[in-house]
Amino acid sequence: MKFYERRLEPLLVKEIDKENIVVLTGMRQVGKTTFLKLMIKNLIEKGVDPKRLIYFSCEPLRDFNEIIEIVRFS
Repeated sequence: MKFYERRLEPLLVKEIDKENIVVLTGMRQVGKTTFLKLMIKNLIEKGVDPKRLIYFSCEPLRDFNEIIEIVRFS
């Protein structure tokens, strides 16, 4: 059995910068989390301090008020 390495690097990773506002939506299991992690990797490689980046899954939250609280205290 052969295994092939898949390189997932959407063009959008290179297109987004601090001047853009992006809303990422989509069905489950289509690559949203993978995209975000690639974006974080790309930013770190460009020299952004990792302490300025945060990734948090909102799936366990009940409503948008909990998201606001997380952002407020991060």
